[in-house]
Amino acid sequence: MTLGSFPGESNFPRFTAWMGANSSGNKWRRVLGELTTKLLAAGAVCDRRGVRLEYLPALRHALTAPLAARAEGGIPEVVDLMQHYLISR
Repeated sequence: MTLGSFPGESNFPRFTAWMGANSSGNKWRRVLGELTTKLLAAGAVCDRRGVRLEYLPALRHALTAPLAARAEGGIPEVVDLMQHYLISR
């Protein structure tokens, strides 16, 4: 018998918590993979790690700054940038 195999024990694995975290992690890995593929198609030279560490912070700023500065007036600039990088959402 192994430790942590009975409910009420301090090491009992909480399956639902693990399942939720695992599901969320898989979702974000899939989204990162899709974004990497789209950026590669748009001409970027990167891998998943590069997208996560270098492209995403810059892309986040480039997509949110026009909206923060000009509200609805920044939408065309954001849409153009998204179309340039083949991003649909």
